[in-house]
Amino acid sequence: MGPFKAAVCSITACVCLSLTGCGQQQTLAQREIVRAVFLERQKAECKAVLLVEDTDLPEGESGYKTADGTGDTFEKAICEAELSLDGTPFYGLMDLVTMPLEADWETVTQAGQLLYEQAQPAPEMTLFLLDAKDFPLPKSAGELYDILCAATKTYKLHGGLEGLFVQQDFCALPVWQEEGMGFAFLRRGQQPVRLDSGLEAQLAAVLCGQIRHLESYYAQESAYCAADTTVQWDAEKENINILLHLRKTSLADLSGQERPQSDLESILETELQSAFQRLNQTAGDIRADPFRLNFWKTSVMETTVQNPLPQLIVEIEP
Repeated sequence: MGPFKAAVCSITACVCLSLTGCGQQQTLAQREIVRAVFLERQKAECKAVLLVEDTDLPEGESGYKTADGTGDTFEKAICEAELSLDGTPFYGLMDLVTMPLEADWETVTQAGQLLYEQAQPAPEMTLFLLDAKDFPLPKSAGELYDILCAATKTYKLHGGLEGLFVQQDFCALPVWQEEGMGFAFLRRGQQPVRLDSGLEAQLAAVLCGQIRHLESYYAQESAYCAADTTVQWDAEKENINILLHLRKTSLADLSGQERPQSDLESILETELQSAFQRLNQTAGDIRADPFRLNFWKTSVMETTVQNPLPQLIVEIEP
């Protein structure tokens, strides 16, 4: 074994010890605490940027530093980024991962599996597909981390690496771009279907169980909605009803026409119903089951019902 290979093996062993918690003699203060991993693809090259807590700042101050690496795979890029750190990386407090906007199902699940194996003990983290053209990395890594953490709180976003593997051959992820949060359906062997930011994308995220708060323009941006959401499924022998409950709802009229609240509610419900129909059409086009309707079809409904159309019921309360 050559000296370089031996050194890499030694470093890898140290990484494994720190990630699995076996290196008990090493405190968190002695580790490089990774808070986020940003993955990019630049033509044929993969890039990884690690956002690390900066422990060299004066007492009472906090901030970040970055380490980046490139390679022909994300695994190699992450390895190169780790080797550029002064200490041993620790992933146990990581809470954010971004992947390239153009990533397909194969890319996302491969990267997710790599991070799942590497980031032990497995932390709670949020995943985004990222349009990074307005956030050059690594320069904007700290700013982007703060923006995405704020968005996670605003939308009450709940997701993680395990969500990539709930369904065979399919997953769904929130998308972040300059104009706000979108959503994407990713199916094995197909191009991703990305939904632009707005009511339809957020409804998809709610029904996929990834967010619990809506904040969106509607009515051709002449009104604004903010509401907490809960979803209840009511499957019977012949149909599936999905109850979307909007709570703590705030509707604002931006048109200057002083429309009554009842009109704003009616327009919102109509647009939610239209968005739901488009989402079902999209799911059918890519032969996917983003809202996991097959579970109800096989466990509750009569076998004679082949393709029931789910019904969305919207309840709005202040």
